[in-house]
Amino acid sequence: MKYIVNKEKTLSRILDGEAIIIQKETSYFYGLNKTGTLVWELLTANAMPLEIVVKNLAEQYDQQEKTITPDVKKFLASLVKGRLIKSGNVASGATSQSKVSRHKKTEKYNPPLLTKFEALNNMIVAAV
Repeated sequence: MKYIVNKEKTLSRILDGEAIIIQKETSYFYGLNKTGTLVWELLTANAMPLEIVVKNLAEQYDQQEKTITPDVKKFLASLVKGRLIKSGNVASGATSQSKVSRHKKTEKYNPPLLTKFEALNNMIVAAV
């Protein structure tokens, strides 16, 4: 199974290294931490299977793949549930070489995190 950003249903921007996403159908806002943003960037560039996403994160954060795989599975499931990404037999140009390296390798690994804001005022309050 491969995953890719659902570009027809989302708008996104990266601000200060973290992604902000709007789901067009629901108008919900989502925020991603830096690790989640790295996954988002990977899936914006190419459709790819879980294993390649995990490999990229493991290399980026100097972690063992088996250690972070459960975090990534849970994160991808939450993105699929919010209809932010698509899964299945989607077209792919991804290889094990597909990567985005915008984050410093010295950063500590934190599990990818998706935060949902049902209204803009909730998003503003959380940022304060």
